[in-house]
Amino acid sequence: MHNDVHLSDIFAYYERKPGETAARVVLSELSAPPEGAAGKYKGSAEYPYNPQFPADFPIYMQVSTKYG
Repeated sequence: MHNDVHLSDIFAYYERKPGETAARVVLSELSAPPEGAAGKYKGSAEYPYNPQFPADFPIYMQVSTKYG
């Protein structure tokens, strides 16, 4: 199980495929998962963007241990 003791290496990126209206931030665990974990963590979340500027994309992400 992932917990406060195990530190993971995470790869995060922004993805918006051509023709789609939704953009996503994707997180993938690179390091080995902790003992007892079902597998590596992988998750994503929708990321809002302004449709008036379709070529815009985020250039900065800040990581925080506040949310685990």
